[in-house]
Amino acid sequence: MATRSMWEPALLAGHSAWFDLARMVEFDAAMRAGDYFPVWSPDFYFGHGSPLFQFYAPLCYYLAEIPALAGLSFSNALKVAQCFALFASGMAMYRLASTYLSGWAGCLGGVLYMVAPYRLVDMFVRHAFAEHCAFIWFPLIVWGTERFISTRSRASLATGLLATAGLVLTHNVMALIGLPVCVAAGWALSAPKRWGVSLLLAGVPALLGVGLSAFFWWPAISGRPLTRAEESLTGGYFDYHRHFVDAWGFIDLTWGFGESGTAGVDGMSHQIGWPHLIAGIAALVWLFGKWGGAGAEGRQRRRWGLVAVATMFGAVIFCSRLSQPLWEALPMLKYAQFPWRFLGLVVLGAAMCGALVADQIAMLSRKSEIHVFLIGLLVVMGAYFPYYSQARFIVGDGRTKTVLPVTPAQMDALEAAKALIPIGLSITAADIRAAGERATSSDDFLPRGVMEKPAHPAAEPIVARPGEVRKLARVGLNDYRAQIGMTAPGEVELEQFWFPGWVATIDGRETNAFPSGGQAVVSCKVPDGDHLVEFRYNGMPQRRAGIAISALSGVLAALAILGVGRWPWKSKGGAV
Repeated sequence: MATRSMWEPALLAGHSAWFDLARMVEFDAAMRAGDYFPVWSPDFYFGHGSPLFQFYAPLCYYLAEIPALAGLSFSNALKVAQCFALFASGMAMYRLASTYLSGWAGCLGGVLYMVAPYRLVDMFVRHAFAEHCAFIWFPLIVWGTERFISTRSRASLATGLLATAGLVLTHNVMALIGLPVCVAAGWALSAPKRWGVSLLLAGVPALLGVGLSAFFWWPAISGRPLTRAEESLTGGYFDYHRHFVDAWGFIDLTWGFGESGTAGVDGMSHQIGWPHLIAGIAALVWLFGKWGGAGAEGRQRRRWGLVAVATMFGAVIFCSRLSQPLWEALPMLKYAQFPWRFLGLVVLGAAMCGALVADQIAMLSRKSEIHVFLIGLLVVMGAYFPYYSQARFIVGDGRTKTVLPVTPAQMDALEAAKALIPIGLSITAADIRAAGERATSSDDFLPRGVMEKPAHPAAEPIVARPGEVRKLARVGLNDYRAQIGMTAPGEVELEQFWFPGWVATIDGRETNAFPSGGQAVVSCKVPDGDHLVEFRYNGMPQRRAGIAISALSGVLAALAILGVGRWPWKSKGGAV
């Protein structure tokens, strides 16, 4: 029901919808060409290329690639992946909550986690595809961390480390702000007695998971100075000082499709949502009461309530200007760009609060558990119906030759006027190249050496000066071979931006590849005469170190999982 409004035959609209479509097209082209971990996307910037997927976490596009390979259009593949991620995140929250609370309370927690205003903003307003998928991993990291500390089980260790790796490979920023909180939440839920040992154990799944994903993050971090990411991702509109949420913003029920900070009634919502807010306040009141029951179960509920309330209201503080000194003291936080991203952790905490409140009410009579769930379900779906029932779509208007976001009614009117041009149903990599698409809102990952951006595609992929290209073959996605006739010593240029990882060979012998001209295209010196010149991209040199770290972490993870029962520390329940 929460996704039914988006199944119109058009690309779902949102701030990043076109970028996600462009990335999906280029990612699919790489998959079909046999490049299963794309490191250079050759069609961006009018065919001059971009190292986008060396910096932008790619896991969500693998998820969308499955329905794309099954024959769905790119717009529908993105929708299927969004729908799956929404359901998977709800199941993950159910797994977490039902471990400590009743099953029906866990179900309500899953619903609160899936259908929250910020989740709907990510889907229908921002089209923040990667961030939306990142919600799958938060509950699993908490669960895996707590269960590993408490039981030392293989399943919990594997879950914790794989969920950590999944989060890092899904969304850089959500990993930055979410991983420490989830590990801390899992540690706190475990009721640590031996603090040193429990802290060490809490770090094991996280460290192994971060190590597993090093093949991605190490080149991304070490290669960042080679791009314009610093100024592009943190300056201007993306300066975090512009995006703190005021107190009214958390409770304002206005819903719009504009950007953060947009004036007027169409601005993006930063609301918590009144069912979620009531759940958080009720859990806070519960903490000060003498509820929860006696014995181990009562203590467990109180720990759960403390973690839930701390997560929710701590994240609220990080959204507000009250946290500005912390943002200024922690330099990496500026890459989060928007303080309101912490609404994602507000959703996590509020879902945990809601599950706790439902469980406490159901304690009055276990026969009433399903009734509590159904009432909560109806309240949530009814309260947020105005938000998930009004999706917009991106289409072309054949009369004005423009692309614009429209409502379903407006799309029907365009179709009746025979002016509707669907977007995203049959777009190709050649279309991306011709449009000069860069797949980011700014020049985030443009190589720093590029002083002059191209205004149109190059006439020929390879140019010889002085000389001629007698025969040209593209033998791979990023592998070009040319028979060159040079009338004098000179340069051969490949019309792709130079970036570490480009290799040039002349007659089979490797030679120096370097950037040339204002556009910093890949070039090499070639002597006179006839030669076979080849250019290919192998990825940044840092990638090899990242792969080595991932391989070592994989070995350590396997040894840890196989040997966890023989670790020197016993679990609370004895040997596992």
